[in-house]
Amino acid sequence: MKKYLIVILLLLIAPMVFSQSKKKFPKTTFAGGTGKEMTINNPRSFMVISNQNYTFIKDSLNYLSAISHGYDDTKLECENCTLSQEENTLDYLVYTPKSGSCRIIIYGINRTTNKTVCLGAFSFNVADSVYHDVYLDNVRSGNSITSNITSIECRNRDYWNGDEEMTLISWKLNSGSKEVVGTGNELTKEAIQFVKEIPSGEIIVVTTTSKSNFQKTFVTKGLFFKD
Repeated sequence: MKKYLIVILLLLIAPMVFSQSKKKFPKTTFAGGTGKEMTINNPRSFMVISNQNYTFIKDSLNYLSAISHGYDDTKLECENCTLSQEENTLDYLVYTPKSGSCRIIIYGINRTTNKTVCLGAFSFNVADSVYHDVYLDNVRSGNSITSNITSIECRNRDYWNGDEEMTLISWKLNSGSKEVVGTGNELTKEAIQFVKEIPSGEIIVVTTTSKSNFQKTFVTKGLFFKD
């Protein structure tokens, strides 16, 4: 099982943050309001810090932390997923067995009054897997490259932590019956010369082996067309 990090912080939000929330955060319902007012009159509103597009990964253990600001306890309920809280923490494991979407509802609990208040709900996409793309000098696989390529990267697709730091362990360039291999993000002199000698219109197959803080070692392939 993989673990992926999604952090939900329930905070007092100043007007400046509210003005940004329309662009960055999913539609929510705020305690004391409709979720549409950009005002500080909703004192226990919250924001989400998450991977891009608020996506969980199917059949994986997705990691989530939740805090209901101003309450004694936090309670979560979910739809189309299951939750398990880690003992004596505000951390949860979210398991999503179906593709599509799921929903997590957040409550604040007041021990003195024994009241539970719904602070809102978040909808999350559920992707089948984390997909990646190979880049040569910031050109994504599937596109054309020139003879002046010097660097190579593997990146997540935009829906999942697109800027997540990735370690490129090794790479291989193939064209016809010829190939050249290397390590790291810089192409070797041999690889640079290899690309220059490939005729225009030919296909280059690039295979990378990478890893990150959230993902174990994985292999990604990409195709490039030589200008």
